Amino acid sequence: ENKMGRGLISELLLLLCSLQLSVAPTLSSDVSALASLFFETSPTPTSWIKRLGWDDPSSTDPCDLPWTGVSCTGSAEGDADRRVTGVSLPWNNLTTSAGGLPLSLMNLTALTTLDLSLNHLKGLFPEVLWASLLRVQQLDLSGNQLTGYLYPSNLSDMVALVKLDLSSNNFTGFVPPDLRHMTSLQSLNLQSNALLGGPFPTLPSSVKSCHLAGIHFQCPLPCTPAADLCSASCGAAVPASGNGQQHSDVRIN
Repeated sequence: ENKMGRGLISELLLLLCSLQLSVAPTLSSDVSALASLFFETSPTPTSWIKRLGWDDPSSTDPCDLPWTGVSCTGSAEGDADRRVTGVSLPWNNLTTSAGGLPLSLMNLTALTTLDLSLNHLKGLFPEVLWASLLRVQQLDLSGNQLTGYLYPSNLSDMVALVKLDLSSNNFTGFVPPDLRHMTSLQSLNLQSNALLGGPFPTLPSSVKSCHLAGIHFQCPLPCTPAADLCSASCGAAVPASGNGQQHSDVRIN
């Protein structure tokens, strides 16, 4: 019986080892992008409140532990690298002095969830970053001090978005007036961006939750259920018009 027991244990150990060896590593560009994110948003190595794996030199693969706030997917057969699909670090003291969102996020091309809400991110949300987030389904950057424009052409391409929360930031210019192409969108929150305005947007019928309070839309507001759903109001304030490209993209239906 002892021999049989030892033989069974040996077989289990071999099976575990083979499973560990068969799991592919995380794509190197994803690992580098996360390392850059930590470096660019952590003024000191202990700035982040939760940082399991991020500051551990011995933890070289964010999908093995996984690192705090990181979710992954990929092959267990060893025929493809694993990919980072989610970064969720709300209320974690991520800090940028004026640099805005790190461009390293552009390299996380399999990302479907990005939640950096309630941190201390200051500065520009660059246009090139919008264009790199086409697979994202959940985007929450609320409660920061981000600036920039909500480019209509980029937002309309983000057809996978289910939730978009950019509330309590410093975005400027027009709210993109035609969002009908975002047919997966269910939750939209842009409230408390005092420098946003323009005509009230046309929303897809998929939207079930909408918060646009505090935005000075052009009067009169349309007599539609969407205007009531979003707690919209109109006023005389005119937002900064943007950079020329914003003007050329705006269409009033």
